[in-house]
Amino acid sequence: MSSVPLSAKRIAIIDAYKALVDTLQVLGSHLRVDAKNNLPCWIQQDTNNLQKTCDGIISIYQTVTRVKDIDPKESFTRFGLMAASDDTLLCVREVNECKAALKEAIKDLKQHQRAELVAGAFDAIRRAPIIREALLSAGLSQLHIKQSTRKIIVLPEMPLKISFTLSRRGHMVYRYTRDQAIRYANKRNNKAAVDTLSKLPEGSFVAHYRQRAPHVRANIIYVDRTKQPGRPDQVSAYMPILYPYDQQQSLSCGPVIHNGEQTLLKMTQEDIGRLPRNGKVDKNHPISESLKLYPYL
Repeated sequence: MSSVPLSAKRIAIIDAYKALVDTLQVLGSHLRVDAKNNLPCWIQQDTNNLQKTCDGIISIYQTVTRVKDIDPKESFTRFGLMAASDDTLLCVREVNECKAALKEAIKDLKQHQRAELVAGAFDAIRRAPIIREALLSAGLSQLHIKQSTRKIIVLPEMPLKISFTLSRRGHMVYRYTRDQAIRYANKRNNKAAVDTLSKLPEGSFVAHYRQRAPHVRANIIYVDRTKQPGRPDQVSAYMPILYPYDQQQSLSCGPVIHNGEQTLLKMTQEDIGRLPRNGKVDKNHPISESLKLYPYL
């Protein structure tokens, strides 16, 4: 365990948070300049007003605290594709470095000596008490950890095509071995579930239902259509994806209109709720209702 005082770790989180907020403000200025220069952008929108669309994009990038009436486990989503100037891309790199520093500060706090006393205790939104306490004392109790640490995606080049798949809220069913399920129950400090799991025959499997929040996936095709290291063809796309602006290039056409042009965006929806492999879940005899663990036949 780390020997660094807890107060120092709290200060590290505050410093990382302030650096992130300041850098995001600078990014907003760069994005407004790009919009003023009419750089290409293809964004999911409900208005034809370019300035309002730009403000909405900036708001998504800059929102790092919880929003009233929105489930804390959900992400704020506004997907699309945007060209970015060199200055904007440089600022995005700094933003992502700040996000990484904040994530590391939070992760480091979890390794503090006091953390092992509460390792199995979680509240309704899965915040370890030591994290909740530190954020509260730092005045950051409303920090949206997932949103504030998720990096802005920058593609290495302009894609030939891009489509977005929207998955509505659903669930995933994971198949655990008995030992994996026991480790999970121990982590959640659920002794009753551990006792029940320990009585299962060796080699038994357990089904674990986990809720899945709505999410967006971008499917990317490049000009040469070959896989290359550092050039993703699928990414999570909760926020607009950026690419280096090159005025000599243009994008394929599609059904969505923005900036007076047809664009390459294609949007589909899918429902997630499938079992891994072939199997049957016995929901009539739950192992643990609170942990959503059931026999897997």
